[in-house]
Amino acid sequence: MAVILAEIEVEMTYYAGDVKRLKGIDIKEEEVKKIGEKHGVNVTVTATMKQTAVPTKIFTITLAGDEESSMRRSIEEIVELYGKPDFPRFVSGSRKKGKQIAESIVKEKFR
Repeated sequence: MAVILAEIEVEMTYYAGDVKRLKGIDIKEEEVKKIGEKHGVNVTVTATMKQTAVPTKIFTITLAGDEESSMRRSIEEIVELYGKPDFPRFVSGSRKKGKQIAESIVKEKFR
């Protein structure tokens, strides 16, 4: 796996079958990657299973890019497609800026 250093990074987490948001979320990696390609943003999608009383599939979408406008457009499209994500609580550096951008988009869309 290549390490990509970008000015702006953001990590967005979705839970399959998220009842809190009343939206059955099924992340399609191809769709998300197409969004990134369209805007010149590197995108990775990872899926993990959380073993609890009800096993839950967790999707983490990571975006990395150098242009704020490209990152903003990519995040907006993903949020429109899959709804409001969760974000890591503590971030620093390039992830801090990315989280701020993503949170402002979410706040705007889900007032």
